[in-house]
Amino acid sequence: MTPKICFLSSYLTHHQLPFCLEMMTLTQGCFVFVETEQLPEERKNMGYAQLGKQHAFVICACESPEKQALAKKMADDAEIVIAGSAPDSYIRNRLKQNKLTFRYSERIFKRGYFDILRQLKYTLKTLPYRNKNLYYLLSSAYAAHDYYRCGAKPEKMFKWGYFPECIFYEDKNTLFANKQKASILWAGRLLDWKHPEAAVRLAARLKQNGYTFTMQIIGNGEKEQSICEMIQRLELQNCVEMTGAMNAEEVRHQMEKSQIYLCTSDYNEGWGAVVNEAMNSGCAVVASHACGSVPFLMEHGLNGLIYESENENQLYSLVTKLLQEPALCRQLGENALNTICESWSAKIAANKLMALCNSAANIQPLTPTENSGVTSFAKPIRQDKMYTSLRR
Repeated sequence: MTPKICFLSSYLTHHQLPFCLEMMTLTQGCFVFVETEQLPEERKNMGYAQLGKQHAFVICACESPEKQALAKKMADDAEIVIAGSAPDSYIRNRLKQNKLTFRYSERIFKRGYFDILRQLKYTLKTLPYRNKNLYYLLSSAYAAHDYYRCGAKPEKMFKWGYFPECIFYEDKNTLFANKQKASILWAGRLLDWKHPEAAVRLAARLKQNGYTFTMQIIGNGEKEQSICEMIQRLELQNCVEMTGAMNAEEVRHQMEKSQIYLCTSDYNEGWGAVVNEAMNSGCAVVASHACGSVPFLMEHGLNGLIYESENENQLYSLVTKLLQEPALCRQLGENALNTICESWSAKIAANKLMALCNSAANIQPLTPTENSGVTSFAKPIRQDKMYTSLRR
């Protein structure tokens, strides 16, 4: 059967699976997910499951030449293709035939705008199809300006993201009652650009100024040893715990018990699905504006607090405000939970994508059905202007 929608990506993750399951339902099974790579060992060590082998709608193109040929044929024949992290060879024919295609992309200039070769590469991938049936599902608030620099039209770029499992809590009061007082959580790979050291310095400052709190740091990675040594050097063992890596279910359980969640990443964080998960778990999220998901998911003072990336004085000020005002934690956490359940779940994303595709019966231009939220227009805002736009 020819799939109505073909989703191409490197491999299926738990951040994509809920959306795929919703698409299977909406298309009555006319949906296929193509894996173009094997799951890396690094991801396996982080607890990622080989989901592609567990679902019949997945074709593992990397397993054999025959499966690769089948995957390419499905990409050619599908009514709609969503092309994520996959070689352009899978969509080259359909782009020439002007078939409806979406590039699903994080930002392309994470390290700044000075990579001339990268600018040239993406301009050559963008300009020839500027007036064709190619659109952009952008899983970073910074991607719109990146693609705009390469020649994409603003009216062809839509807000998108990653859609991890959305939990709908029947008893929200119990969720919030079970949160541990003055509990702070940081979770992710311990990498330089995620800045876990900012969380440790925050803890040292809180302790020095007499605040009572607990902090948990979940994850492993290249900075694990240095973070552990930093905690010991600053004598924070009684208030900061390093747990090592946990699987996704265990991380969500810790989020459900935590009042405050920290996201300290810089511009290298393409999306940051932990922000979705922490918001869905009712945490009061304090997040760096540089994280790709934050400008799409969060509104400062309404469903979380946003600080200027790497401004640790501002981070400290916002966290102490939450420690001093537990009611504000609850308010922000409730609003955050509602944002994910009502506006950014996989089910909502799938339905809005189908509405977007059906809005013009594949005749240009595609037009969003709403002015905000997933599949609304993604405005190209320059990186150095984003924080100001968020805190107006």
